[in-house]
Amino acid sequence: MIEAGMRIDGQRRRVATMATIAALLFVAAPALGQQPPVGYVQSNQGLQPQNDGAGVRLRPQRERGIKLGNFRLWPSLLIEARWDSNVFQQAPEETPTNAPIMRIVPGLALSNPEPDKFGLTFGVETDVRLFLSGDETLKSMQNFGAKADLKLDIMPKAPVSFTIYDAFRRSLVNPNFSTSNSYNQNFNNVGATLNIHPGAGALNIGLTYGFVFNKFDDFTEGNYLYHDAKLSATWRFYPKTVAFFEADAQFRQWDEASRSGLPNVNSKPLRIVLGLNGYFTKKIAALAKIGYGNSFHEDGPSYNNVLAQAEIVYKPIPTILLATGYARDFSESFYGNFYSEDRAYLRTQFDIVQRVVIDAGAAFHYLSYPEFDPGKLRPGTQVSSTTRRDKAVSGNISVSVDIVRWIGLTVGYEVRSVFTDFFVRDVSSGKANADLGKYTKHQVYGSVNVRY
Repeated sequence: MIEAGMRIDGQRRRVATMATIAALLFVAAPALGQQPPVGYVQSNQGLQPQNDGAGVRLRPQRERGIKLGNFRLWPSLLIEARWDSNVFQQAPEETPTNAPIMRIVPGLALSNPEPDKFGLTFGVETDVRLFLSGDETLKSMQNFGAKADLKLDIMPKAPVSFTIYDAFRRSLVNPNFSTSNSYNQNFNNVGATLNIHPGAGALNIGLTYGFVFNKFDDFTEGNYLYHDAKLSATWRFYPKTVAFFEADAQFRQWDEASRSGLPNVNSKPLRIVLGLNGYFTKKIAALAKIGYGNSFHEDGPSYNNVLAQAEIVYKPIPTILLATGYARDFSESFYGNFYSEDRAYLRTQFDIVQRVVIDAGAAFHYLSYPEFDPGKLRPGTQVSSTTRRDKAVSGNISVSVDIVRWIGLTVGYEVRSVFTDFFVRDVSSGKANADLGKYTKHQVYGSVNVRY
């Protein structure tokens, strides 16, 4: 997800930060309340494109790993060189800071691909980030990220099964102004699911409970936790087509609900959706879902509207995928409690002779906030408009080549651009500077990927 950056001197910077953290708190986190996939079990190819929902995707056809009885072990190592044109997400007139970056990402995963009485999937990666620059501020931002996933399935083939899972993410998030303080955050989701799949397994019902917390290294006002309860049901009425229903209720609580006057409002977001997903011909698949969402904030405005996604996938041959879609959802936000997002997107994948994979995507985002005036909380803080609207585009393309079975190369390009007139200004200080919401960020990267 994309969000405009802000920068204000002194104590009022906290108010400006609300708009930046809006996306960082909730959109950058893993899919909430779900059993997280361990994508790096099969490959480690660097930063992957955003997954636009639960649409059909190409499946890896090359089996790797070291056999250990019924288990497989997947060690991996990624070494990536990257150039970032706008580290702090600054507007063009603010003279954006660019920098070369080195990433070193070792990883290890373990699973038993054909479980009987229990299935285990475990994966862990660390991500060391080094700024190859003489800038002292950038050097102070050098740090390490991490991710770890654990999923234990008990009696997965029985009519009633049980799953225990945990997902941890330590994310490295750059500040939106030149400072050694960061928005690095530590996110953890632990929970369990009771699965009921009677008969031949065409029908599956799941009851999930998850406990989630998110803690920042520096921005302690952003710390939160929540309980997540979910009821889901899927019915497979064709071999590759399912109908699904999901009701997800969360109970969110901020660690510091009123610190520094920030409007950290507790909420109970609810999402109820139903839909269809899968192949309807040999070459055409579709995802369609419709539902209702309400953020149920304890104070101020709440989202109370439709949730939707529609996607069409065309696979002329098994190794080529073309897709287009539209999605509408909402996210919790510091700034104004929430924002709604309408997103139209394209994505494509090509798998050439099982050695070259091309992955590309593009999206247009429209973000809408409820009416909000931070000047009522911080006198002297002025915004360009109390009704904020942001438009943004994002795009990516990557090419991965397997040199041999266990080593490959990846090159890629990513772009994000926010188009908005929104700004925040501190009129009480007498300074003319204003924090602008617009920015453009280009990144190019190349990596060596070792995995066995």
